[in-house]
Amino acid sequence: MFSTAFAIFYCACKLESVCTTLACHPCLTAACSAHVAQLAACLITFHLSAGTNEAAAALLVLADESGLTKLRAVCLDYIVHHYAAVSLTEGYKSLNSHQRDLIAAESCALYAHLRGMLQEVAARKALPE
Repeated sequence: MFSTAFAIFYCACKLESVCTTLACHPCLTAACSAHVAQLAACLITFHLSAGTNEAAAALLVLADESGLTKLRAVCLDYIVHHYAAVSLTEGYKSLNSHQRDLIAAESCALYAHLRGMLQEVAARKALPE
C-alpha cells in the first residue's frame, strides 16, 4: 500500500512540475491545473477512504485521459492484483472498453511473465543431493 501511495504521489508531483514548466502557455496551464485538481481529489479519496478499490478505477481513467503513463502503470498493477474486489466497484463498471483492454493486457503480460519464470525454474537442473 505504501509503495502504491508513494508512486501516485510521485506522479502528482511530476504532473505539477510539467504544468509549472508550461506556465508560459496560458491555455496549457489551465488544462494542467484542471488535471492537477482532479488528481488531488482522487488522491484524497485514495488516502482517506477505505475505498481504495473504487479510487483505483477513477485514477486509471484520469491517468489514461491525461497521458500519465507512470500513474497508469501503478493503477493497472493495483487493479490486476486486486481484480476480484476492484471489478465489483462502480468505478470499474464505468471504465470504457479501451481501459478494460489495458487491464486485460496487463493481466496477460503478468501471466506470461510468471509462466516464463516457472518454465525457467522447471528447466534448471536439480541440485545434487
